[in-house]
Amino acid sequence: METFSYLIKINIAIIIFYLIYRTCYRSDTFFSLRRYSLLSMLGLSVIYPFLDFSTWFIHNKSVTEAATVYAQYLPEFTISQPVHSTASTISLIDFVWWSYAIITCFFLVRLSIRTLQIIWIKQHTTQTDIENYPVRVLCTQTMPFSFFNWVFINPGMHNTTEIHEIITHELIHVRQKHSIDIIFSEIICAFCWFNPMVWMLKKEIHQNLEFIVDQQVVKTGIDIKSYQYHLLRLAYHPNKSTIANQFNVSPLKTRIIMLNTKQSPKIKLIAYTLFIPLVLLFVFVNNAGAIISNVTNNGELKSVMEKISGIVPLNDTHLPLNIQPSPSSIQPSPTLQSPPTHTTLQPKDFEIQGILVDKESNKPLAGVNVIIWGTSTGTISNIDGSFRLKIHEGDSILFSHIGYTGLAYAAKNKNNDIGTLQMKRKREELDEVIVVGYGMSENPFPGINNQPRQTIFGEDEVFMVVEEMPEFPGGQSELMNFIAKTIRYPVEAQENGIQGRIICSFIVDASGSIVNAKIARGVDPSLDSEALRIIYSMPKWKPGRQRGKAVPVEYTVPINFRLQQ
Repeated sequence: METFSYLIKINIAIIIFYLIYRTCYRSDTFFSLRRYSLLSMLGLSVIYPFLDFSTWFIHNKSVTEAATVYAQYLPEFTISQPVHSTASTISLIDFVWWSYAIITCFFLVRLSIRTLQIIWIKQHTTQTDIENYPVRVLCTQTMPFSFFNWVFINPGMHNTTEIHEIITHELIHVRQKHSIDIIFSEIICAFCWFNPMVWMLKKEIHQNLEFIVDQQVVKTGIDIKSYQYHLLRLAYHPNKSTIANQFNVSPLKTRIIMLNTKQSPKIKLIAYTLFIPLVLLFVFVNNAGAIISNVTNNGELKSVMEKISGIVPLNDTHLPLNIQPSPSSIQPSPTLQSPPTHTTLQPKDFEIQGILVDKESNKPLAGVNVIIWGTSTGTISNIDGSFRLKIHEGDSILFSHIGYTGLAYAAKNKNNDIGTLQMKRKREELDEVIVVGYGMSENPFPGINNQPRQTIFGEDEVFMVVEEMPEFPGGQSELMNFIAKTIRYPVEAQENGIQGRIICSFIVDASGSIVNAKIARGVDPSLDSEALRIIYSMPKWKPGRQRGKAVPVEYTVPINFRLQQ
C-alpha cells in the first residue's frame, strides 16, 4: 500500500497545483517564470512525499519541553517471515494494480515508439545548413518541428521569409531545451494517466512553451502581423510527432491573443510567492503521520492537553500515570477525617473540590495524587475520596493512582465543584505480538511442558499494577530475543488458512514463575496451544513488588497470528 499512498499524494498535489495555476497564473505574460513554475509543480508533486522532516520536529526544543514521557511497559514485537499462499484467486486489489500497470506500460511504450519515430526520421533524411544551422530536410508535406538539437523542415513548402521565421522559432526551442519539458510531462502523464488534471497540466506546458517562443521571435524584430499570418497558413498541415516542438500548435486563437497582450504589471509577480507556503503545507501534511508515529514510538506526548474541556483518560493523551507529588509541596491532613490541603507559594485564583471513587465498586479512593499540570504542587484525596485544591483559572489537574487509569481535568470556572470522578482500574497488558506464519515441528521444544500449571494463591491478592512491575531476565531486549527464537506459526494452521487474534493472560507470581496462563479469547486449538506454549516456556521473571513485598501480578497478551498472501 506504500505505492498506492504515494500515487494518491502525487495526484492530490497535482490537482491543487493545477487549480492554483488556473486561478493565479494562466492570464499573465511571465511566460518564462510560468515555465519553471509548471515544471516545479510536477517536480515537487513527485518528490515531496520523500521529504522527511519529522526528526526535526521531534527534536525541536519547544516540542520536547511541552511533551511528557509516557512509556509503555513493553513495546510491540513483530515476527516477520513470509509464507507462500496456495490461493489461486485474484483479488480486486490485484486486478486494479494489474490494470494500472498495463495502462501505464501502454503510455510508456507509446512514448518510446514516438521517440523512435523521430530518430527514424532523422536517420532517413538528409542534412543541410540553413542560416548557419544544420537542419534535417523533410520530403513530405509536414509541418516543421524540432526535437532536442534536431530541426526538421521542408524548405520547398516555404518562402525565404517564412523559413527565417521558422528557423528563428525552432532554434529558440532548441537553445532553451524545451524538449525536456515535454518528455518530463509525458512521463508523469504515463504514471498518473487516471488524473485528468495531469493531462491539462501537460497541455499548459506545451502551450506555454509556444508562448515563450512566440514572444522571443517577435523581440528579434520579426513583423508580428507577418508571423501571425504564417501561423494561420500552416494551421491545417499534419503534425509529424506529438512529442516534438511544433512550429504551429493548437489553439492558434490563444497564441495570437497572447502575442497581442500587453506585458503584465510586475505587481502580479507576488502571486508566485504562493508556492512557498503551499510547498511547506504539503511537506508538513506529508510528515504529520511520521511525526505522530515517532512521538508515540519515543514515548512522548501525543498532544499537550490543548483545549481540554472536561475529563479525559490519560492513556488517550499519553500523560504519566504514576505522578508522585513532591513532599515539599504537599501537606496531607494529619488525620483522614477532613479533606487535605496543600501549601502554596503564591495565592491561587480559586478553589476546586470533588470526590474520587472506584468506577466498578463506587467506593471512595483514598491517596489519589491530585497534581496541577506542569508543577509539583498538589494534594491527595482523603479516606472518603474527597479533595480540595487552590489553583489558577485555566490550570489543568491530573489525577493518578496506582492500579488505575489516570484522569485529566481543565478547570475554567471559579469555585468549581467538579462532583464525583470515577477512576477505572487498569489491567497491565503487554503490547500485541504479531506472528507472521512459518513452519514448526509438532513439538520443537520437547523439554518444555506445554500443559498449564495451576497455582492457588490462597489469601494473596493478584495485582494488575504495582509499584515495581515484574521484569523479564535481562530486560525488554532479552524478552524480544527470546520470543523471536521460540515462537512458531503452527504448520497445521498455515495449511488450513487459520489466522486471528488471541487474547491470553498469565500471572507472574511472587517467585517470578509464570502461572495460571489461560486463553481469554481463542481462535483455533493449534494457535491457542502455541500461545500457551510460548508463555510457559519463559524463564522466571524478576517478581513485582508492592510496598517492598513480592506480589503476584496479572498480565494479558494479545498475539496476532497472520498469514501473508
